[in-house]
Amino acid sequence: MVSTLAICATLMLAAGGCGGSTNQPESSTGPTATFGVDASKFVDMTSKATVEINVVDNTFEPSFVKVSKGTKLVFTNNGRNEHNVTAAEEGAFTGIKQADFSPGKVASLTVGGLGEYGYFCSIHGTKKLNGQSGVILVVG
Repeated sequence: MVSTLAICATLMLAAGGCGGSTNQPESSTGPTATFGVDASKFVDMTSKATVEINVVDNTFEPSFVKVSKGTKLVFTNNGRNEHNVTAAEEGAFTGIKQADFSPGKVASLTVGGLGEYGYFCSIHGTKKLNGQSGVILVVG
């Protein structure tokens, strides 16, 4: 007579688990894969066709936005310094140049595809999203 434990052990080896386990990775609502930002920090703006981001000295407000594909992002420089908006991953999107973004200026961009797009001000932040930086999460 074969015991239940032996059957379970045999099934675990053959199917990769016992008790319904599929050994597939679980989906996460925690940190994003690319930039390590917890999903709870994103401001959900998926219902808006245009999203405004306020640029002040050393911050973007909001820094982390969740938008729908095709959303226009409007950046307004309300700071006292020149800024820019640079993609953290080269070629991810066309940013906003410092020469075009002095105090009081408004500039916009649209991120093309689905995914996560880190950005930063190269004067006050870094490509690794330290300092003045943010992430745009584009969903379908």
